[in-house]
Amino acid sequence: IRKDGKLIEVPAAYKVQEIDFGAFKTVAATIPWGDISTAYRSTGIPNIEVFMGVTPTLVTQMKRSNYLRWFFKFSFVKSFLKAQVDKRKPGPSEKQREEGKSFFWGRVQNAAGKSVEARLATHEGYKLTALTSALIAQKVLNDNFKVGYQSPAMAYGKDLILEIEGCRFSD
Repeated sequence: IRKDGKLIEVPAAYKVQEIDFGAFKTVAATIPWGDISTAYRSTGIPNIEVFMGVTPTLVTQMKRSNYLRWFFKFSFVKSFLKAQVDKRKPGPSEKQREEGKSFFWGRVQNAAGKSVEARLATHEGYKLTALTSALIAQKVLNDNFKVGYQSPAMAYGKDLILEIEGCRFSD
């Protein structure tokens, strides 16, 4: 998580809560995701936690894994687990990419405790990555860019995602 602007290591499934994604509600748990870095750079918000929808069984497994963290640091264990991942099918099928959806939820809260929520529905993650990459490449080829590091939101604004047909935002 990011707390007071600093990256803080926390146990797996540090927090678990039900999240209303608009189209459905589901249990979600905190995960160590890159958004704790990019969202901080884009917004300056000092406290960020990223959640992912999970099953109750996965929550239990995540919490149990906290007791074995020391074991997962051994190189032979890492190698074995990486080999298991490599044996899996790489990514979703074409049908899953075409028909799948991704749902995002965010909440910000100020020091007084007032909060607002927003939701975003998009294409499946692999397809969304391809579409947004192509959109940004098109902008760069049209000389619409700033030199230096920026997240997509920093470079093109918070509404960039809405330039992709089929993406819907609600708050």
